[in-house]
Amino acid sequence: MNEDVEPVKPVVVTQAPPSADEKSLYIAVLESFWAPYRPTDPVPKLRYQVIHQLRACHTRLLIIDEFHSLLTGGAVKQRETMNAIKLLCNELMIPIVGVGTQDAVRVLHSDPQHASRFDVVALPKWELNQEFQKLLAGFEKILPLKHPSQLHEPQLATQLHAISGGNLGDLHRLLIECANAAILSGAECIDEKIIQSKSWVRPTRGIREVML
Repeated sequence: MNEDVEPVKPVVVTQAPPSADEKSLYIAVLESFWAPYRPTDPVPKLRYQVIHQLRACHTRLLIIDEFHSLLTGGAVKQRETMNAIKLLCNELMIPIVGVGTQDAVRVLHSDPQHASRFDVVALPKWELNQEFQKLLAGFEKILPLKHPSQLHEPQLATQLHAISGGNLGDLHRLLIECANAAILSGAECIDEKIIQSKSWVRPTRGIREVML
């Protein structure tokens, strides 16, 4: 809420539908607001509701996660969905960020107009350095453990980096697995033994490989 008691949501994060579909995209945006809607409403009505909701909440940035999901579906559906994103961008005059795997770039290449509208930024893997240690310290603050683990310490940081390969998604999953193990064991902190027990998670190119 702002000073005038108006709802304010400057950044909205939503998830792309499982396949390219304009109506499903609008519903996903409305879901991120917990806004009531009728799934049976026609596309134009849902589009108007999305635009009104984003304006009413003074949204300045819309982030669409799992952007690569838009590859699923026919070419016509892909074009309709991308045109819907372009319309929102033009109508609201706000930037729209698509987040996904490398396949997300293929969505943009489905139409030269879309390719020229988006800048592609690749997120590099984390190096084993002080920044990675700060990242681990940040993760530790939100883990539901009773005792400190000191994940940023060199020995644990090296172990976590070796298993995750510096991939943020793999590191996130690894830490969740370790935290679960720490809680179930009663230790309530993550140590070398717990991390090593989860070394079966090995990152590959986009696919997590389970080592048996």
